[in-house]
Amino acid sequence: MHRNGFGEAVIITALSIRVPHFNVVVNQFQNKAIEYLNTRYLKLQNWGDQMYLDELDGATEEDFYRKHVKEWREDQNRLQKQINKNQKADEYYIEQGIQLIEIARNAYLLFQSKSKPE
Repeated sequence: MHRNGFGEAVIITALSIRVPHFNVVVNQFQNKAIEYLNTRYLKLQNWGDQMYLDELDGATEEDFYRKHVKEWREDQNRLQKQINKNQKADEYYIEQGIQLIEIARNAYLLFQSKSKPE
């Protein structure tokens, strides 16, 4: 069985062009999301730090301080999980791109085997 591989090469080339472009768009989105999450995380950190100083100065009730700091720490933990998830998403998209190329390659091979005259 002779295969020229031209169709397979076209599919792989088309996907290899589109997948990196897709990755660029996804990376830009992820970077913006991570930037937003980091900004929010730092804002909560600054609030907690300021409230701690206010509590030390006696400007804030201890119960009020503890309640809000606990909520903010929980929010920070949630934000950190989202940051980690976004950072790991890049690996996921690369794996998906590789799988997509393999599916296209296998689809072409299957098409070729079904298209030959019997």
